[in-house]
Amino acid sequence: MEIIGRKFGEVWALDEGLMDVAEGLVAEYTEGLGHIDLERVVFVRQRGLKTAKWAGKCFYVKEPHTILSQYTLRWMQKRGLEGAERFEEMLDNDVLDIRYIIALNDDVVPLMVGPASLELVEKAILHHELKHIKTEMDGIEEHDAKDFKSVLHIYGVFWDSGNFNTGVSDEETS
Repeated sequence: MEIIGRKFGEVWALDEGLMDVAEGLVAEYTEGLGHIDLERVVFVRQRGLKTAKWAGKCFYVKEPHTILSQYTLRWMQKRGLEGAERFEEMLDNDVLDIRYIIALNDDVVPLMVGPASLELVEKAILHHELKHIKTEMDGIEEHDAKDFKSVLHIYGVFWDSGNFNTGVSDEETS
């Protein structure tokens, strides 16, 4: 994990392992998650937020999506930093067109484990957060009822306390 931010005791770190789990979910549940372009999603872990009670969050990066990437490129170019040309090529090819940030709260997630493994809890949280990505990748999908029906059907009503039903496909929930 690579730490990307610290402020007032909070730590935000990139986690490519979460991307690997998300890739597996998108491949397994194509009916409900197949529209997601994971190249447009950044996965992070967070800890140290004193008041945060959430286990996972899906943040939509509002337009213009590439403004921070463009700013970073200009900053690199002004300073003559190595890699600016490659960065510009990535920007021109929309590689840095980030639309979503999905975060897991490492202060809360371990408290949800119950009888399940940490990996299964994190997988369910990621599945839930990925369901927030709209089909056109242009905003946040709101919950239906208390949770997305497919997530409840796959993992069970009490998944958020570590009690799971597993083995149901997303296609069966449509």
